Amino acid sequence: MPKVNTKLKNAQAMVSMYSEILEELDSDELANFKEEMDVINDDRHQSYVQHSIGDIVVIAFLAVLAASDEWTHIEVFAKKKETWLKEFLTLRNGIPSHDTIQAVMSMLPPSFLFSILIRFIMI
Repeated sequence: MPKVNTKLKNAQAMVSMYSEILEELDSDELANFKEEMDVINDDRHQSYVQHSIGDIVVIAFLAVLAASDEWTHIEVFAKKKETWLKEFLTLRNGIPSHDTIQAVMSMLPPSFLFSILIRFIMI
């Protein structure tokens, strides 16, 4: 019998508990927020890019609001809420991996992330 990853199981339980609250956010406002994030300067090599920077930033912010505090938890959140996320995100290649989310979020300056947070709170 395979070993149960308790850390991942706990993350899934946390996502379930908090993420329903997020679904009360207005999808049109979230779509507008995503469009604003798509104008972020994307320094990734474009031939390797499979996920829009706007999708990744919005997923990360929503996941953190749903109490996700690790990159793998953010991916779990996104996979669990994929149907809802598709209401306002492109997700042309599905949910990005936790490695992709981490790489994109790590390339953004903390001051810029703070300004995004302020804009997001103003929705």
